Amino acid sequence: MASYLIGNTQLPIDIYISAGYKSDPNQFQYDIVLKNVYGDFTFWAADWPQYMGDTYSIAVHVHGILEDSNLLQKNTLKISFND
Repeated sequence: MASYLIGNTQLPIDIYISAGYKSDPNQFQYDIVLKNVYGDFTFWAADWPQYMGDTYSIAVHVHGILEDSNLLQKNTLKISFND
């Protein structure tokens, strides 16, 4: 069975994915980027086998600050990894 990532967010997020457990994905260096993900989401490793093979790393950026007013927004981000 392939691994998958299930989540839910109230605010838009960016998800950065890189191959290998020692990788460090970020906004400048990644293999896959998913921009402005919102609400419920599910991603299957089998969809990107060249990047999400045996091991991979994921980083998430939450768009949680209204930059014009410097106001922090509340958000609940729930993520689970399944095998």
